[in-house]
Amino acid sequence: MDWSKAKTVLIIAFIVTNLLLAYVVFIHKGEDTSYLTVQEGFIEDVKKLLAKKDIQVDCEIPKDISTMSKISIEYEVYEPEKIAKRFLGNYKKIEKDKDIYYQNEKETLRVVSNKKIVYENKSNNLSFYKLNKELTQSIVKDFLKNKGFNTDDFKLSNYKEKNGKYILEYTKVYKGILVEKSYMTFQIDKTGIKKFERFWINVTGENKENLNLETRPIIEPAPEVLLRLLSQKDLYGKTITDIRLCYYFPEKHSIGDWKSTVKGQTVPAWRIKFKDGTVVFLE
Repeated sequence: MDWSKAKTVLIIAFIVTNLLLAYVVFIHKGEDTSYLTVQEGFIEDVKKLLAKKDIQVDCEIPKDISTMSKISIEYEVYEPEKIAKRFLGNYKKIEKDKDIYYQNEKETLRVVSNKKIVYENKSNNLSFYKLNKELTQSIVKDFLKNKGFNTDDFKLSNYKEKNGKYILEYTKVYKGILVEKSYMTFQIDKTGIKKFERFWINVTGENKENLNLETRPIIEPAPEVLLRLLSQKDLYGKTITDIRLCYYFPEKHSIGDWKSTVKGQTVPAWRIKFKDGTVVFLE
């Protein structure tokens, strides 16, 4: 790949885009011009620029001009001994490579920094004759209910099936909107749940200053935000399959990283999902 030539094309694309935006702002000086960047013509230009970088768009690009309140969140924290009892019943406590494991004859549990649960089941006993998407989701809900977790605060955000093995990923939901980065992942086969990971966020409240619709800041429209993908070389050759707003709590907004952080406040962000499962967040 001629990277020098690629950089030149990219710079030209940005110049053209910025000139277009500058012209729009000049003509409509003093007005809110966000509505102009959700017009069909602008959206088509964005798609063409992305296509030049082999980034395809296989979904609707949101045209609405949105506002969203910030929310206060805290990480779900576990007491390792108690959660081990819930998952395993009687167990042995083993220290290995500076990590502490809890295990019984077939199952193992690890609690990372009191925030992440990693559970594995090595049983080879067949529990199901035939699996499908609907049944695996039912298995997930039964498992969570049995372990004492809520079964109504998440949404299936990714699903894969290969050679009889199913991987389901769920994300926290608040008022119908995904809360990132929270997740539960399940690996399931005919013996049941083979592996489960949970790294969860609980919502503690909304920012009162943003509850008034008239004072909430307007979020940068999706077509404008997508232009930022032009500079992300690792996304070239991928296909966008979903674009939606989410509540986002990136590490850079916290003190330290997730291992040392307990709570904080989210920011609105566009969640861009690609066909291969890649997800990026653009604030």
